[in-house]
Amino acid sequence: MTETDERNTNSEETRFSLCTIYKNEEKNLEKFITNHRDFIDEMILVDTGSTDRSNEIVRSFGLPYHFFQWTQNFSEARNYSLTLPTQPWIIVLDIDEQVFEEDFLRLKAIIDEKKSDAYSLRQINFTDRFDDLNWKSITTLPPMFHSLAKGYIISPLIRVFRNFKGICFNGAIHELVGPSIHALNLTQSLTDIPIYHYGWITQDRTDEEKERKKKAYLLMIKQEWEKNPSPQMAFYYLSTLDNPEEKIRLGFKLVKEYPDVKQFWEVLAQSAVSLNQWARAISYADKGLGFHPGNEPLLALKARCLNENGDPGHALEILEELLKKDLLHPVYWYEKLRSLIMLGKTIEVRELLNYLPPQFPPILADEIKKMSNGMIRLNDSQNRINEE
Repeated sequence: MTETDERNTNSEETRFSLCTIYKNEEKNLEKFITNHRDFIDEMILVDTGSTDRSNEIVRSFGLPYHFFQWTQNFSEARNYSLTLPTQPWIIVLDIDEQVFEEDFLRLKAIIDEKKSDAYSLRQINFTDRFDDLNWKSITTLPPMFHSLAKGYIISPLIRVFRNFKGICFNGAIHELVGPSIHALNLTQSLTDIPIYHYGWITQDRTDEEKERKKKAYLLMIKQEWEKNPSPQMAFYYLSTLDNPEEKIRLGFKLVKEYPDVKQFWEVLAQSAVSLNQWARAISYADKGLGFHPGNEPLLALKARCLNENGDPGHALEILEELLKKDLLHPVYWYEKLRSLIMLGKTIEVRELLNYLPPQFPPILADEIKKMSNGMIRLNDSQNRINEE
């Protein structure tokens, strides 16, 4: 252990260095620095090759300029940034993320109490897509966020750790610090401290820039997966594939090797749904539930397939249980209404449409009503045809 490491271990002060890397972020850098500089003890910002005004903005705040030549590897850039802090603790953020001061103060209190070596924070990914089965309603967050997006998805990530020399990131893309922390036998703790991630809803990049960035990331993910076929990288690679049959072929191999990774089962079931192969999707969902009982995405996929496969009664039982866990998920509501319509319970459907939860986002409530009213009309027409 180095002299610096020993000093940081014994220090009772929870003083922080914020570490980040950036490239061509002139539209976001000023806001990022302003959001954090008043309660962070040291800011380490590393440029990886900006050609816009980013570096000028960094210097305008009196911050030191650090440069790392981009090597097509996020971990290498981040690990360079980890060599620069002078404070006992490090927090890693991206330029499109934010931690609020009140949450940061709570984090410091948690660290003082638990005295672990590393901490997972909850990344709140804002999104306007609500078809993701891990989606949560924006109304469950404070009102200040309600106009930003329709919902969000949570990803737990280790972003806070002691300033130890041996801690480093691994992976050229979707880089993780956890493996090095585990290898050092350091202690970890989960927290409910949020990191708000605005990247999925930002309008700062043009469509051409977004497409170029997407293609570059896909290539990096493929290369990293071939070099490092870990479950995490395998999932990232699997997620980049567009062809559902190709996803199923690879996913089937992965669940044999890693049956305890629930995301592989979810991808298998979702891919079969994309092919309208309902019985196949139910089979994958059931096998996945055998390893992961109560998995909500698998249960929701199974309920949809049961509806499609002509078993709305069984689907309704699953959906009732899912709604007890998350009353605001529009997919659960939509499939429940489908079940009721197929069971001929149009009175219950009309009643439910009038009594959606008060917290239900109006735009989603309107969409649910529009889709369900279309189903009711189709069902009424079919009933008339049958009577004739």
